[in-house]
Amino acid sequence: MANIVLGVSAGIAIYKSADLASKLVQRGDSVRTLMTPNALKFMTPLTFRAITRQEVYTDIFSDGANATVGTNATVGTNATVGTNATVGTNATVGTNATVGTGATVGTGAVGGGPSGRIEHVSLSDWGDVLLIAPATADLLGKLAAGLGDNIVTATALAFSKPVVVAPAMNDQMWAHPIVQSNVQRLKEVVGYRFVDPESGHLACGSFGPGRLAETEQILRALDEVLTSPAKTRSS
Repeated sequence: MANIVLGVSAGIAIYKSADLASKLVQRGDSVRTLMTPNALKFMTPLTFRAITRQEVYTDIFSDGANATVGTNATVGTNATVGTNATVGTNATVGTNATVGTGATVGTGAVGGGPSGRIEHVSLSDWGDVLLIAPATADLLGKLAAGLGDNIVTATALAFSKPVVVAPAMNDQMWAHPIVQSNVQRLKEVVGYRFVDPESGHLACGSFGPGRLAETEQILRALDEVLTSPAKTRSS
């Protein structure tokens, strides 16, 4: 059993990430999911929350509002705007029960991550390994440049323990010299473990390397990292 921080970026391969999260939970691992802003366009956080039974983190700048609407209380639960008190009548909008009273949007992650601290810092302390799947060309570029403009890249910067990356993208993008240079940099400079994409039919219609590796292959790489002698980024 391990604490897995699962980073998810945008791409059609995100459906495999849901399967990966399910397999991890089934074998006894605890999984907390991070989603980039563009990943939210492909799948809702509720999917991962239902699979992992853990909060899903989407924003490094939120005030703790990372759980999707519906966590413990949907907008309007217990009192919709105007219930018991209409606008201006003895009570301003929100008196007695603001929208979502009982659990404001994001309750369960108020104040930050698992320990109530800033999310990307507390998650980096909580996790035994950071698994990023799928990792797009855009995300690889940000990681290689040391950028931290979303919850996944910010957590990666704060993460001193093993990181496993499973890329997925168009075959021409994967073959691009800059993308390959970024992969090599991440391997050599920070020691990231890569699970290279497989060849096959891609969502764009082309055929070649770019498909997210199969779940079983990613799990094997993850287990190799977890069972190897403990390493940190500086070791």
